[in-house]
Amino acid sequence: MLASGRAAVLALLFALGVSGCASVYHARDRGSEDGYSERQLEATRWRVEYVGDEIASREQVDNFLLLRAAEVTLASGYEWFTPSEHESEAQEELVVTGARREHPAVWRPMWRERHGRFHWTDWMEPVASPHDEEAEAAPRSYTVQRYAAREEILLGRGQRPDEAFDAQSVITRLAPERQRTRR
Repeated sequence: MLASGRAAVLALLFALGVSGCASVYHARDRGSEDGYSERQLEATRWRVEYVGDEIASREQVDNFLLLRAAEVTLASGYEWFTPSEHESEAQEELVVTGARREHPAVWRPMWRERHGRFHWTDWMEPVASPHDEEAEAAPRSYTVQRYAAREEILLGRGQRPDEAFDAQSVITRLAPERQRTRR
């Protein structure tokens, strides 16, 4: 995607985030920077990660991480999970949108007319000067905050330890956030 197109998309996403729209729960697709992923480390130990998009809050990222951990637990045939080695990070990106020109620099025809032996007159169709203040919009800048969280979880069945999460309860509580559609 061109830099100006990316900046426009980020500006739209930032505006949606400011207006209170929520991020969307989804798997990290090939080529995508955001979403969930998991990796099995041992028979009952997994590493789960969720990277938020430009409009996801830290709380949403943590909730989506818990939701994915609960889904992995139930899909693996277990009832509860114990988190350990929690990591989270925030990344700030400065987005600057450049000035737009009314008339972009493009090729156009030019004619030369000879007046006498050493005198030439050039003629082109008139256009607005690239330095014309009316033809330019002021550049804007803003920051985008992105959050990521990673957790190693240990899965179990039967008697649940005090520090463990009941997978079904987590899914029941966080399911409404998961039901939103992908943008």
